[in-house]
Amino acid sequence: MKSKKKFRLMAIIMGALMGLTTFAGCGDDMTIDNTKTQLYLSYYHAGLGDAWIKRYAAEFENYCKDYQGKDGKVGVQVVVDPAYTSSLDSVQSLVNGRAEVIFCEAVPYNRLALSGLALDITDIVDSKLTEFGEDCTIADKIEKGQLEYYRAVDGKVYQLPWFDYMKGVIYDVDIFEGKFSQGHGFYFAKAGGFTTGLNGGEKAAGPDNIEGTYDDGLPVTHEQFFEMMDEMVSYGVTPFTFTGMHTYSDSFFTNLWVNQEGAEQFKLNTTYSGTAKDLVNVRDTGAKDENGQPVYEVTPMGDTVITNDNGYLLEKQEGKFRAYEFQRRFVDDTSYYAKNAFGQTHTHVGAEEDFLYNVTKSEKAAMLIDGIWWEEEAASIFSSMESLSDAYSRYNRRFAWMPMPYYTVDEESDEPRKQTVSFESPTNIFIKSNIDPDKVALAKRFMQFISTDDMLLAHAEEIGTPRGMSLYNESKIENSDKLSPFARSVVQYRNAATVVSPNSSNKFQWHVANTYYQSYNQATIEGAAVSGSTFAFHNHPEYEAIDFFNGAYKRIYDRWQNALDTFNA
Repeated sequence: MKSKKKFRLMAIIMGALMGLTTFAGCGDDMTIDNTKTQLYLSYYHAGLGDAWIKRYAAEFENYCKDYQGKDGKVGVQVVVDPAYTSSLDSVQSLVNGRAEVIFCEAVPYNRLALSGLALDITDIVDSKLTEFGEDCTIADKIEKGQLEYYRAVDGKVYQLPWFDYMKGVIYDVDIFEGKFSQGHGFYFAKAGGFTTGLNGGEKAAGPDNIEGTYDDGLPVTHEQFFEMMDEMVSYGVTPFTFTGMHTYSDSFFTNLWVNQEGAEQFKLNTTYSGTAKDLVNVRDTGAKDENGQPVYEVTPMGDTVITNDNGYLLEKQEGKFRAYEFQRRFVDDTSYYAKNAFGQTHTHVGAEEDFLYNVTKSEKAAMLIDGIWWEEEAASIFSSMESLSDAYSRYNRRFAWMPMPYYTVDEESDEPRKQTVSFESPTNIFIKSNIDPDKVALAKRFMQFISTDDMLLAHAEEIGTPRGMSLYNESKIENSDKLSPFARSVVQYRNAATVVSPNSSNKFQWHVANTYYQSYNQATIEGAAVSGSTFAFHNHPEYEAIDFFNGAYKRIYDRWQNALDTFNA
């Protein structure tokens, strides 16, 4: 009798196990549940970690718990595999494997679309997300120029943007509120001077020119930025730390150019179509100002119609020259940055660690130049510090994203000002074209699901980095209780800014993709190729702003005709 019961029990157990198969190395050695339909994801595993994609997987599985698959299967199991996909070749190898939805970066969209590796998803991009409770389309959330670029290949859309590849300035709110400077704050006060913004101290309107917003008290102009840094130095605070191993610092100054130009003028760098209104010629007068910097005569070139034939003239945008001026002056004053900032062995993680340990070290750095993903990259440092005190956790430390100042503004104007931002590198989410036809609808549903406001916000909640799309309902930002202070500031900034796509529908621009970023950081000076403007200014004190401005122009001018000839051949 006992043997019969034992046999019966074993039969029940074996029957249950028949639905399960274990795959070694399968998304954390995941056990495959053959009673459900699998959806296989692959993602670029780098600084962003995996918390975001694990949440996407769990939330989608819950959403599809009643999904009716083939052969009587019920529910969906999302299997996640990390990979290092930052080229078309690496994407090709993934497509040939089991991955069905792929998250990658640095793969130009036009090459991806023309490769035949990605599935057409135009239908879901243009359809309202009503199934998910939203009265908008995915297209409504993608920057207009970016969407035009997507459609320019053949009128279809083959991918969604993944995350915003943006570097810039992070600041420590505690330092700005005077926590480490005897109660002396570094916000600009409405009444003049500086304030902590606490105990009734009113901050001045920030770069957006609106009181009561996220950027109150922050520097509006280049000159104010230097005034703020000088104030920090006088109170024993080092304004900046950054990595010397990578050229992250160049991004700060590129952002100054982008923001100074504004959306309409900066877009010309990708469309090569329109009227440039702020091209300038620059002459060194030989005089020096009170800061020891050259005095320049800046002469407007007048309105200039830009086409593919003369797009190189955009190297003469005044915003670019003013950014070089800022950069030269910044590098000249060693009190503005940490002693190891230009050390070639000083990694980005080392800079993050220095910044996070502000609270325990005598030398304080008020700002860090890094990517918006820095909190996730520094997760182990946060964890180590949190073991000392919960006050040091990511969600209790107060960091924020610094909007860019302008060269000058009309101080009499009451008009709001909008930040302009662009991104350095493409990021991609696509469904492989050779996916099992029976799973196309499921994969597309996943793409829709992760494009809802809740899932766009979830990405930032988990790792502090926004997806490359705008929220349709901005109130969700304020209502979220899962965003770190830094993540909240980044999402606020991103949603309030005008985003300019780094690409356009102009196919000649595809041929010279990223020219505007490369040309800012590269120049031909005295016949030599120079890369990395910040480090070039540091290593060559003889280089002035005008040298890089003219050198960047020469570099592009010398290459432009060849690019045109190749494109037109």
